[in-house]
Amino acid sequence: MRGPFHGIRRFLRSFSRTEAQVARDVEAEVEFHLQMKASELEAGGLDPSAAAHQARRAFGDVERATHSLVAQEASFEQTRRRAAWLDEWRRDAAHTIRQVRRAPAFALLVVVTLGLGIGATTAIFSAVHAILLAPLPYTEPDRLVRVMRETPDGPRQSASGGDFLEFQREAKSLNGLTSYYMSTANLAGVGEPQRVVTSRVSSNFFDVLGVRPMIGRNFVAAEDQHGAAEVALVSEGAWRRLFGGDAAIVGTTIRMDRQSVQIIGIMPETQRYPANTEFWLPAKHEPEMMADDNRGASWLRLVGRLAPGVTIEQANAEFRVMSKGISERFPADRTGVVSTLSAFADTLVGDVRQPLWVLLGAVGMVLLIACTNVAALLLGRLMAREGELTVRTALGAGRGRLVRQLLTECTTLGLIGAGVGVALATGLVKVLVALAPDIPRLADVRVNGLVLAFSIVLGLGTGLVFGVIPAWHVSRRDLQHSLRGGGRGLVGTRQAGRVRGALVVGQFALAIVLLVGAGLLIRTFSRLRSVDPGFDAANVTTFTLTLPQDGSFDGAYGGTAGQRQFLRNVLPRLEAIPGVEVAGASLGLPLSERNFTLSFEVEGRPKPPVGQEPESQVRITTPGFLEAMGIPVLRGRGLQATDLAEAPPVVVVSEQFASRYFPGEDVLGKRVTFGWERDSAVLGGEVVGVARDTKHTNLTADAIPMAYFPADQWPVDEYSFVLKSKLPVGVVAAQAARVVKEVDAELPLYDIQSAEQLFNGALVTTRFYLTLLAVFAALALVLASLGIYGVVSFGVQQRRREIGIRMALGASVGNVQGMVVRQGLRLAAFGVVIGVVGAFALSGLLRGVLYGVQPTDPLTFIAVIVILTVAALLACVLPARRASRIDPQRAIRVE
Repeated sequence: MRGPFHGIRRFLRSFSRTEAQVARDVEAEVEFHLQMKASELEAGGLDPSAAAHQARRAFGDVERATHSLVAQEASFEQTRRRAAWLDEWRRDAAHTIRQVRRAPAFALLVVVTLGLGIGATTAIFSAVHAILLAPLPYTEPDRLVRVMRETPDGPRQSASGGDFLEFQREAKSLNGLTSYYMSTANLAGVGEPQRVVTSRVSSNFFDVLGVRPMIGRNFVAAEDQHGAAEVALVSEGAWRRLFGGDAAIVGTTIRMDRQSVQIIGIMPETQRYPANTEFWLPAKHEPEMMADDNRGASWLRLVGRLAPGVTIEQANAEFRVMSKGISERFPADRTGVVSTLSAFADTLVGDVRQPLWVLLGAVGMVLLIACTNVAALLLGRLMAREGELTVRTALGAGRGRLVRQLLTECTTLGLIGAGVGVALATGLVKVLVALAPDIPRLADVRVNGLVLAFSIVLGLGTGLVFGVIPAWHVSRRDLQHSLRGGGRGLVGTRQAGRVRGALVVGQFALAIVLLVGAGLLIRTFSRLRSVDPGFDAANVTTFTLTLPQDGSFDGAYGGTAGQRQFLRNVLPRLEAIPGVEVAGASLGLPLSERNFTLSFEVEGRPKPPVGQEPESQVRITTPGFLEAMGIPVLRGRGLQATDLAEAPPVVVVSEQFASRYFPGEDVLGKRVTFGWERDSAVLGGEVVGVARDTKHTNLTADAIPMAYFPADQWPVDEYSFVLKSKLPVGVVAAQAARVVKEVDAELPLYDIQSAEQLFNGALVTTRFYLTLLAVFAALALVLASLGIYGVVSFGVQQRRREIGIRMALGASVGNVQGMVVRQGLRLAAFGVVIGVVGAFALSGLLRGVLYGVQPTDPLTFIAVIVILTVAALLACVLPARRASRIDPQRAIRVE
């Protein structure tokens, strides 16, 4: 019994002779010539044995000659084969071009459909490849590890200075361990003053990573000593942006935080770690920060390289042993803390791995829908070509020839679609990078050679995929029977209709999955938008500035006294800006990354056991901060202008602080002391007020305890200013920059935004994934609707005679339209049932990005089912109207 691809297999076998066949043909030819020569010699009087012997002597070395002839014939066969392939391809391509010219609208629809699917898939693949799959630009990146800190409160990526020194000294499983911490600095003398991102690194930082400067030299150990002259390495991006790509800047000096810094080298463009760093400087750690009595301060990030032959599991075993010893020696700081190692690449991509794979799966569904749509279109197109295929069969075209022609047409359209997809992907990648949140390695996302090859393979693959269905259909048909039937029945069969119907069911099932995912994210986004952040974001302009971190620079900010005086100088001037209602400042803002937590003690209470101390986030603020941010004080009073350095220390706490640590008590009047000591003073004071809770880390986290301390009593070197004003942000920021410049011409303002932008920034990740998934779902809905429209239209065309007879027998317009609509809705119903099961199984993949809604949210599923049902109904309207307008007499007569 013939299989479904019998014609294809026979076609492939018929292309050329194998090497064994060539050898047998040559041997037969040689044997023929030997027999002919022997026959001539026998006619001359020799006996048969002597004649055969003489013939072989006259021929020469038969084996050598045969081998030579086989090689020549094989070479000729290869040439003939290539020529045949090229000739066949030329004829198939010419025929394909004629088909495109004959039906340009059909070809355009196929190419656009494939281009959309391939373009979207290529764009997402470029992101997945650059962020998750491409190797890191370091020497043996798989040997790099990050030292993590497992604590009772969860994992942290930082370590203390003392831990770093001990691990660096004692760890035998590592071939090098380095540290870094990120910061910012004020850059002056290069255009307008500006804030740049810096990283303070150990001198062996780039040696451990395995990266060398593209210009200049690396750090040396002497430059990492406390008190050494400042030097810096510059990123290639900052080098081009700030210095115009001039290599002569190496060896020159710039001003950074009012200090002279010599540039010693330029790092290559591939070196961006830590993320967004523009200048790398030696760490030059303060001795007290590296001391053993400061093991509780976790502030350094550690990167190591595994020693040759050592696995990460073996290294982790060693670090657990070392952690246990450290905890026994420093129980106050290390109880319950275990240092472990994680693969560097895993910690670099963070939480984006699963969402990116989900997006790739989603866009893969869109591509699959596009392929099934095109396959359905091709089956419909074959109906219009029945006469052509029948005539070609009558003229001698075999089954394999027809199959090959169809596959050539499909792969050609697939490659053209890939070209359209690449052009589309190039633009989509730029949009993707512009819209994406702060994702690691995002700058590496681009349409490169590998991505281009991927799209070409995708084009060929999709061409074969959607071409196999019509090819399979042709290979199964009895063409001679079709010919005897007058050219009817090749594709206009119930079997073809069932195939197209199955394709539409699959499209609707996939569309359900995508729409459910988009619906869940829409519900999440809506819930997040309705979250009360605890502050009033309307009419608030914010910006940040940082004072030079070393108070000795030019004597301008001589420690806390200079920092305090700066605030006293600048705040009244900011409040005096026309249109500004109130101005305040704080170390960090709600929903920003500038948050830090300290443990504290309550006066009159026994000291809690190690590891069980109460903790709270801390903000250093000015009196106008709470008012400007619209954070009401619910009990007691807020911070006031009289809370100066010489006044009794005070603190305002949040509702969560009061309820968690003082349940059933009045927190007002309590005295708290935090674990932060400076200038012989300890952070603390009397609780004088309770402020409303706010969202401090993100919108999904519960409110956490917060303590607000007056900046005049505890000044710091970095402030985020908030100005309440109905004026546009740009106007307020320009006036604020002028005021700050009057106080200090070298202090740049940065992170200028409105409080509403601050709030929206907390939604950027959800908005990004929602936008992409919603676009994919909308595209899937359109393609699925087009698919059901095509199938129903195809059914109307095939049933013209039946519909004509029904109408001739008295069927009303409503009866005919209802029959057509039921056909489409029946297919949609099957797709919905399958899709709901698939969506129910796959929606759990989004659990990590959902908020306030379950993956199986019934409202979302019901809404999606309604949307798809309405879409299917609308797709059936036009074919139904066309069916009701069929002239019964003409339909019966034509048939």
